[in-house]
Amino acid sequence: VCTGNICRSAMAKAFIVDRLSLRGVLVDSGGFVGQGSVSPSHAVDVMDTYRLDLRDHRARLVNAGLVEKADLVLGMEFGHGRDLARLAPGYRSKIYMLPELIDRGTEHPPNPGENLSSWLTRLDSSRPPHPYIGSNRKWEVADPWQKSAKVYRSTAAEIEGLVDSLVDLLNGPLTVYEQET
Repeated sequence: VCTGNICRSAMAKAFIVDRLSLRGVLVDSGGFVGQGSVSPSHAVDVMDTYRLDLRDHRARLVNAGLVEKADLVLGMEFGHGRDLARLAPGYRSKIYMLPELIDRGTEHPPNPGENLSSWLTRLDSSRPPHPYIGSNRKWEVADPWQKSAKVYRSTAAEIEGLVDSLVDLLNGPLTVYEQET
């Protein structure tokens, strides 16, 4: 999730789908404004260098139903966390900023056989009561909107690194999917 769902969250979705599509992970993205908007040319161009295509991406508004259905919701800045918590109260244990999840998850990795929901709940228990009051720039991905191509390249590289770290966490001892019998 990001503000307009045309830059950061669109890039993150593309990287996550690329990295986890063979595992059957369903990935979606959303934002708070700009329903139907297209990704800016800088975003499309930089993702082309990764052989990931944003040309058909259209912004989608995030809503309470999407948050409720999701196993994990990743935002890009603290304001998104606050807005998501207001949008879907009671689901804070699955709402994280992407860099925050990497930091917290590296500090408290999944236990062998632990499922995603249990791990996220355990991580959440170490957070303050209102985790997204104020700001923590180290846990945010800066918005490249209306900035130079160089900034978009930097943002894409940052998101790629974070997604690769996320994939490493999810590929550890975590049981992401439970077989139904």
